[in-house]
Amino acid sequence: MVSIQVASSQPSQASRSSLSSNNRILIVEDESVIALDIERRLQRAGYVVVGVAVNRDDAFDLFKEYQPDLVLMDVSIVGPADGIETARAIGQLGDVPVIFLTAYADDATLNRAAETSPYGYLLKPFDDRTLAATIKVALERHAADTRLRVMDAAVRTATVGIMLVEVKGAERSISYVNDAFVAMSGATRQTILGRRPCFLAVDPEDEPVVRLRQAMEDCTYSRETVRGRRTSGEDFWSSITVSPVPNRSGRVSHLLLFHMDITREREAQIGLAESQRLEVLGQLTAGIAHDFNNVLGAIMAFTELARESGVDQEVVGDLDEVMHAVKRGTLLTRKLLDFARRNETVAVGRAMSR
Repeated sequence: MVSIQVASSQPSQASRSSLSSNNRILIVEDESVIALDIERRLQRAGYVVVGVAVNRDDAFDLFKEYQPDLVLMDVSIVGPADGIETARAIGQLGDVPVIFLTAYADDATLNRAAETSPYGYLLKPFDDRTLAATIKVALERHAADTRLRVMDAAVRTATVGIMLVEVKGAERSISYVNDAFVAMSGATRQTILGRRPCFLAVDPEDEPVVRLRQAMEDCTYSRETVRGRRTSGEDFWSSITVSPVPNRSGRVSHLLLFHMDITREREAQIGLAESQRLEVLGQLTAGIAHDFNNVLGAIMAFTELARESGVDQEVVGDLDEVMHAVKRGTLLTRKLLDFARRNETVAVGRAMSR
């Protein structure tokens, strides 16, 4: 068969008006009769053909201009690069599914084509149903792959530690952790995978840890605050949420654990509680000192009255001892008041530092 080379064609004015719709297709085929036949089939099926390219350069230009949703790529095209090399290069320009068209199905060609991860492979000649079905499957697969890639990137780059635990009978083992959890733990990903989920807990028998383990065994939702220890030996606080992940049949196949490092918040809470404790202690101390001072004042006043009432010398000596004890009690109340003021100052300072 004689190959008739054609210049790259571009969409008609009617096609241009609908280029914003989905399922826009770029055809890369250097045989004009075949290209025209494929274009008409696609248009009958409701697809928009953004253009027909005969070589790599034409394919690049049309791809950059129209950003198609799918490329039908003939394996054998004119020019220094064949369809497989062109598909590989287009993959660097954008994420788009490629379906290869070829009249040859030898192992070498298939192996080279497979290296570019195509979304379909059509052996010429093919009928309308096969073409439409292959394109439909390719677009759906690509959409699903795109969602998975986005989710993978979101989980991998999340600032919250994420752990996926596999449920196999009574066993629970880590099958995935994101970068944030690796950084939080201080361990390597290789040493984490396959371990039990609570391996960072300082006290495995602590009540929150026990409740977490029970929730994972029962495959139920749970949220606990746990004290952990990094591989560096540094302790930290983590808010851990367990969420069951069911499979298509509704059975829980995995558990999703979110680890949020709340060390700073926890330290702030502890600091606030300590400030409040000091404030209460200072108020209590000041109150006691004030009341005690009133008692000492009364004792001192009655002692002075007794001395002035003309008692004998032996009683005066005893009253002097009472006055001496009152003065020592007064010094004690001053110390209590100083302690109360210091506590109040510390509590205010901690509150302001927060």
